[in-house]
Amino acid sequence: MSFKKINCELIKDVFESMKYVEKKEDFRGAMGEFLKHQTTEELKVLLSSISKNDKWSELSNENRSDLLDKFATEIEKAIDSFAELERRIKKVETVFLKEKSLPYLVKTLRYYANLCQLVKVGQKGLVVCKLSDNSCISLLGYTLGPALATGFKVLFVSSPKMGCFIEFIVSLALRVGFPKETISVISEDNNLDVVLKHATVVHCFDNVDDKFQSERMLGIVPLLMPIIIFDSSDLDSACDSVINSTWKDQLVFTSLAKEIFVQETIYEVFIKKLKDKINFSTSKLGNNNFSETLQNLLLDAEKNGVETYTSHYGHVLFLGGRVISKDSSAAPCASVSAFRNIDEAIALANNNVQGFSASVWTENIGIANYVAQKLDVCNVWINSFGIYSPDVTFTPRKLSGKGYFGGLQGFHDLLFYNKDIMGFTGSKVSYEEKDILKSITSAKNAQPKWKSIEKSVKIKQFSALIKFIENNKNKFKNDEISEEWFREWKTFFYQYIDSNQNPSILSPYKEYNLNISYSPKGVLVAEFTKYISNHNKRLLIASILQGNCLVVLNQYDKLQGFYNELSEQLPTGVLKVLPYSYGASGAAVKNPMVDCYFNEYKIDEKLGLCDKFMSVSNCWSDVNNKVSYVKNVWSNIGQGYLV
Repeated sequence: MSFKKINCELIKDVFESMKYVEKKEDFRGAMGEFLKHQTTEELKVLLSSISKNDKWSELSNENRSDLLDKFATEIEKAIDSFAELERRIKKVETVFLKEKSLPYLVKTLRYYANLCQLVKVGQKGLVVCKLSDNSCISLLGYTLGPALATGFKVLFVSSPKMGCFIEFIVSLALRVGFPKETISVISEDNNLDVVLKHATVVHCFDNVDDKFQSERMLGIVPLLMPIIIFDSSDLDSACDSVINSTWKDQLVFTSLAKEIFVQETIYEVFIKKLKDKINFSTSKLGNNNFSETLQNLLLDAEKNGVETYTSHYGHVLFLGGRVISKDSSAAPCASVSAFRNIDEAIALANNNVQGFSASVWTENIGIANYVAQKLDVCNVWINSFGIYSPDVTFTPRKLSGKGYFGGLQGFHDLLFYNKDIMGFTGSKVSYEEKDILKSITSAKNAQPKWKSIEKSVKIKQFSALIKFIENNKNKFKNDEISEEWFREWKTFFYQYIDSNQNPSILSPYKEYNLNISYSPKGVLVAEFTKYISNHNKRLLIASILQGNCLVVLNQYDKLQGFYNELSEQLPTGVLKVLPYSYGASGAAVKNPMVDCYFNEYKIDEKLGLCDKFMSVSNCWSDVNNKVSYVKNVWSNIGQGYLV
C-alpha cells in the first residue's frame, strides 16, 4: 500500500503564517495523489489492521469524552487553516466555513462529547462514511460525533478534495491523543465491495451511490429545497433568503433552494425585488464549472416556453415554470413560479423526491401552522432557513436520506444497531401473491384513518388485544412457548404507555421557537423468525400505537393461529400476519405502498438492496426511532408570530 500523504503539520504552519510555498502546483499535485487506488489485498490488510485496533473502544467513557472535547477545541483553533485549505482546494470564499460550517462541526462534536459521559457505552466496530467533493464539512459532525462517542472507529471513503480535509482532521485527532486508526480515510476509487463485506457496522452517506448500499445504510442526500412565499410575508427578507440559500450556499447541508413558489398576487413585485437584489447584492460568480448543465437547462426552458433572466454576475432565473432538476444543484440558477392558493403551494412543494427541508415565508399564524403540518419534509423553517442544532433530531424522508441524525435519537441509531442479523433460514416455499398484495393494500387504505385517531383511543383498542392474550394464552401455549412469553405482551404494552413515547414538543430555542412533532411512517412490514425469542413485541406495539399499519411475515408456524386471531382484535388493515416465505418477502419489498421493511436476515443478492430495508433491535429507544418520523418546525420570533 503506497500513497502520497499531505504533510498536514506543514500545511497548518504555512497557512497560519500566510507564507505560501513558492510552487503552488506542488501542493495541488499532492492533493490529487495522496489518496491512491489500492489493490484488493492492500485494502484487506488495511481493513484488518483497523478492525483489530480496539484501543478507542477500550477507553473509558470519561476518557473518550475528554478526547472528543479536546479534538473539537483543536479543530476550532485551526479554523484559519481550514479556511485557507478550502480556498486553495475548492477556490471559493471561506466566510461560510469560518462563520457557520466549521463552528457547527465543533458544536456537534462537543454535544456528543457531553452525551458520551451520560450514556455509558463502549461498542466495537467500524462506521463507514462516504464523502464527495460537494460535501459540507459540517456534515462530518453527524458521523464523527455519535460514532466516536459510542466507541466505534470511523473510516471515510473520500474524493480527493474532501480527502485533504479528512487527512487534516486525522492529524488533529492524533495530536490530541486519539489512538492510531481511530479515524481513517481511503480513496473512493477503491473496491467498495471489499469494504462493505468487511466488519462494517453502519454506512453513512451524504449522497446515494449504487455501489455503496447496505441494509445498514444511514444517509443524508443533498437535494433541492423548495421555498414558499405568501403575500403576507416580508418580501425583502424573503428575497434575501432566496439569494443566501440559492447562490451563497449558506446551508449546513448542501441542500440548496432551487425552486421558489410565490403567491400570484405578489409574483410581479417579488420578481422585481429579486432581480434588483441579485444584481446589486450578490457577489460575482467565480469560474463556472457547470456551464453544460446550465446550458441544458436553458435549452429546456426555451423548449418549454419558460422565460429566463440572467443577472450582471451570471445568476439565472427561470420565470413562470419548473425547469430545475436534481442535476442542477451546483449550477447558478433558480426556478420561480406562481401559485394561487395554499393547497396548490403545498402540492408543488411536495411534488419532488426530496423530503429534507422547506422554507415558508408568511406572517399569518394560521397559514404557517397549516403549511408546516402538510409539508412532507423533516425540517420546516418559517421566515428563516438553514437552522440546525446538534441536540435536535431530524429524519430525512423520501429520497433525501435514511436514519436519525442529531440528538439522543441520532446517538441511539448507532448504539442500538442489530448485531445479530442472521443468514436466511426460511424455506423458499411458494406463496399466494394475491394474499400479500391484499394485505398491503388493506394496510394502505386503513393507515390514514388509523393515524388520525387520538393515541388514547388507539391505546383503548389495543387494550382489547392484551385482554385477548390474557384470556387465550393457555389455548396457544406449548412446550416451546412459555407463559412468560405471553405475559410480556402486557408488560411491554404498559411500558409503552408509561414512557409517553414521542409527544409533540413546543420549546423556546434562542431567538426561535422549535416545534418537534412525530408522525407514523405509514405501511410497515416486519419479519418474525422461527425463533420465538426474536419476535419483536416492542416493534409490533410501537408500530401500531404510533399510527402505522403493520404486516408481519411470520416464520414460526405454531403461532400463526395466535397471530391471526390477534389481528382480528384491531380494525381491519391495522395488523395482518402472514406466513413467511421468500416470495412474500420479495413482493413486500418491491411493493411501492410499503414504506419500511424490518428484516431479520442478511439480504439475498437476488432480492437486491433498497432504502426500505432497516434492521431494528429489541430496545424501546431503537424501536420508537424506527417507526416514526420527526418533523422540526422552526419559527422566527423576530418576525412577530409563533407556531
